[in-house]
Amino acid sequence: MINPLDPQITAVIGRAGQFRLLRAMAELANSSVPLDKREAEALRVAHAATLTLAEYQERAS
Repeated sequence: MINPLDPQITAVIGRAGQFRLLRAMAELANSSVPLDKREAEALRVAHAATLTLAEYQERAS
């Protein structure tokens, strides 16, 4: 099992690479159907929000 949000993954492939991995995983989970514009934008926003929250929580601890 892979955790695509693992900070070690981000350290190696960067945020853009991590987003591409998330997108590929979402498309594979959807019978390899590419995400449409709205779905891709929703994933981008969710990814950015998740990373922002993780950074905030890391600073708060």
